[in-house]
Amino acid sequence: MMGRTLWFLCFILVCRGLFSVTIEVNLDGSGDFETIQEGINDANNGDIVLVYPGRYFENINFMGKTISVVSLEWQTGERHYIHETIIDGDQQSCCVRISNGESNETLIQGFTITNGIGYYSSNKRYGGGFYIRESSIIITNCIIENNESENGGGLSIVNSNVVLIGTTIRFNRAFYQGGGISSGNLNTPIQMSSENRCNIYLNFSPWGKDIMNFYGNGVMCNIIADTLTSYEPLGYDVIQHDDYIINFDETYIDFNAAKIERIEADLYISLDGDDNNSGLSPDDPMQSLETALRYIKADSLHRRTVHLAEGTYFPVSNGEMYPVTIRDYVSIVGAGKNQTIIDLEGETGFIINRGNYTGYTIEGLKVLNGGNGSWNKIIDIYHTESHPEPIIFENISLDNCVNSAFTIINIASIIEYINCSFTNIITGNIITAIPVSSNYSRMDLINCQFKESEGDVSTSSQTSDLRVNVIGCEFSNLYYINDTGQPMAPTYISYGSTENVQSYIINSTFTTNNMEGPYIANAPIAVASGSDLTLINSIIWGNDLTHSLILYNAASSEFTAHHNIFENGHSGIYGSAGIMNWDNNTNYNLDPLFFAPEENNYSLSEGSPAIDAGTLDLPEGIELPEFDASGRIRIYGDHIDIGAYEWNPWDSPSSQTELEYIDPDLICYPNPAYPKSMREQELQIWWRNSQQREVTTAEVAIFNFKGQQVEKIDIFPGSGQNSLSTTWDFCNRYGNPVSTGIYFIRLKIDREIITQQKVTVIR
Repeated sequence: MMGRTLWFLCFILVCRGLFSVTIEVNLDGSGDFETIQEGINDANNGDIVLVYPGRYFENINFMGKTISVVSLEWQTGERHYIHETIIDGDQQSCCVRISNGESNETLIQGFTITNGIGYYSSNKRYGGGFYIRESSIIITNCIIENNESENGGGLSIVNSNVVLIGTTIRFNRAFYQGGGISSGNLNTPIQMSSENRCNIYLNFSPWGKDIMNFYGNGVMCNIIADTLTSYEPLGYDVIQHDDYIINFDETYIDFNAAKIERIEADLYISLDGDDNNSGLSPDDPMQSLETALRYIKADSLHRRTVHLAEGTYFPVSNGEMYPVTIRDYVSIVGAGKNQTIIDLEGETGFIINRGNYTGYTIEGLKVLNGGNGSWNKIIDIYHTESHPEPIIFENISLDNCVNSAFTIINIASIIEYINCSFTNIITGNIITAIPVSSNYSRMDLINCQFKESEGDVSTSSQTSDLRVNVIGCEFSNLYYINDTGQPMAPTYISYGSTENVQSYIINSTFTTNNMEGPYIANAPIAVASGSDLTLINSIIWGNDLTHSLILYNAASSEFTAHHNIFENGHSGIYGSAGIMNWDNNTNYNLDPLFFAPEENNYSLSEGSPAIDAGTLDLPEGIELPEFDASGRIRIYGDHIDIGAYEWNPWDSPSSQTELEYIDPDLICYPNPAYPKSMREQELQIWWRNSQQREVTTAEVAIFNFKGQQVEKIDIFPGSGQNSLSTTWDFCNRYGNPVSTGIYFIRLKIDREIITQQKVTVIR
């Protein structure tokens, strides 16, 4: 039925051509005009503007006229005229504008539409190739390629009626959504011919690579094509949503072929790779993350990883497509925080997840200079569905980024940040968690560092049960400008929420934070509006703020605090909670004696009152990590310290500078070691066990001079074996060679530290 309708429209147009005026446009001056716009200006309803081959640097506007703008392909049927008759937007605006109420008999046919950057409206650009709004158009036998805009790289269609016949939409880019087509509030579905089919492939956008349709008060789209990008387009290449809730229940899709075959394997990327490579091994890597994510295929039973080799990637300078869109069950793993670096050059974000994607980890890399651009959030996650398994960010470093660094909205799921650092972030929110669904959500911050940034770490909840666990984290030198006139803080827990939020701050340190603005009161932590907070084993000391804690409008809240170093004690609290569980016996108003605060080192020095002053009686569901953020073992002996960093005589900086311990039972050879001159580049580690100690489990941990663990080696003793031996290849846990320096080889037997030896490595 749809096909007969389209042919009927074409028949009407052909017949109309018999009785209309034809205006000829030719660059050589042999026609009526030399520009297409002059021809349109001269035309009346029903006229035909016939354009001869050439590249026309124009941004044409149909001016509300029901006319046909056609190339010689319309007249002859010869398709080479499509490639030879080019409307080049010259990066000035959209190539073609249809926004003045044009009727459904308006036609454009037989052109290549290219180099447009979109029509500028409301501080954004829409429709690099075509800007269509509250109008109608038939687009026949055109190639729409290499255009860009913020919304709709190829076409932006709003509240309009559009017919697509035999048209190819490819290689367009949208910086926000809808790489090929961005449509919304459609009066009727975009009509795609089933006889003369279209091709829509290999466009780019962070959200909706090829097609993004916001149906809102309009209708959903049917997809009828010859060739699409992949055989599984829905949810990645093609998205339909209503207020970010994705829905394909009524989507009809019919196509014949795909440009790419997805790969069911891990993929590898390196600086010297090539996107024409297979990507199946480190020896044949791809070059761009976007290409790898587009090709890779995974599901809950076949999880995949994209591996990024070490080096500094400059995606903007290299013309790569960022931010990239994450995939279900596809992790991104670099070589380490200081080995794999993504430098966004201040132009864009890194990763978005607006498709409810889950089951992945982002691990082992540093992101620099992110922000600005159309998609300025560094990592943006917007979930509208609940997911039982966590999304994990581990060993990630963000440095010198602007705008929102991590924004988690509507999470309805579990987000974990483990060993992540955030430094020099200039933003309103460093991390935000705002679940608004009715499902349980959780955000864990474990061994994270928030330092030297302008912004806050905030959570709130409107309808959801939200749990926030902050474990082993450092919040230092955070600066926040408060212009609300209300009590605020750099760490704001659940402002404006319902009474469904449980927040736990365990073994964390808050120091040297500051605020400015017309505030009533300020503190490093604030809790409001019915949110319960439990504070254990934490240090709040040395902040340039009026209070240590704000309880704002917290009459329905419960606040529990014990085993903390809390500056000014109970009098450091602004406001009150409905239930106050304050333990005077274990909340200490004592200087924690940070090791080197002038160097922003907030680990503990010997003699600190925080040493062994904590408790292991923790709330249900709280699990302490094995190591703190600096790599030191979290619990030394039978006690735990207060604060983010554990002190012990084996690997704390205060003792390492003096430690010259030599144990004749623990032999490390050669020492000093020169790996590059050694035939076997391995350190021999042998423990003689002269005391004949029984051994069940054993491990060797290797620390650098700063007390950071660089590697751990498990040893499995054989039956009846007295001595233990292993080797170290002078590499860290990511397989990268360590630098010249002093390293401490520590032996642990059955989870107890037995001995330690010092080794010098010289490269």
